Amino acid sequence: MDVLTGSVENLPFAADSFNKITTVESFYFWPDPAENLKEVRRVLKAGGTFLLIADIYNHEGLSPKTKENIAKYEMFNPTLTEYQQLFEQAGFVEVQIHTQAGEDWVCVEGRK
Repeated sequence: MDVLTGSVENLPFAADSFNKITTVESFYFWPDPAENLKEVRRVLKAGGTFLLIADIYNHEGLSPKTKENIAKYEMFNPTLTEYQQLFEQAGFVEVQIHTQAGEDWVCVEGRK
């Protein structure tokens, strides 16, 4: 296994390199989420899938402590509609939003 470091602003891979890409609990801190999603799409092969998994998303009912942490750590925390729009504007198709009633997590799936 090779471990590489890089930034989502300029991924160190050629275009069309991967069939699947996953991010878990990092999207909150991406420097420019709308542009960074385009960069992820760039390195994804045609027909490839990108999964974004986050423990929280912006919705009514978030606990005061969760809201406090979002502000404290300057977390980017879109609504489900905003996730849909961000993925579509970045060029992803067949965007699906997966949630579970009573839970705060989200999994956003998009294809190139």
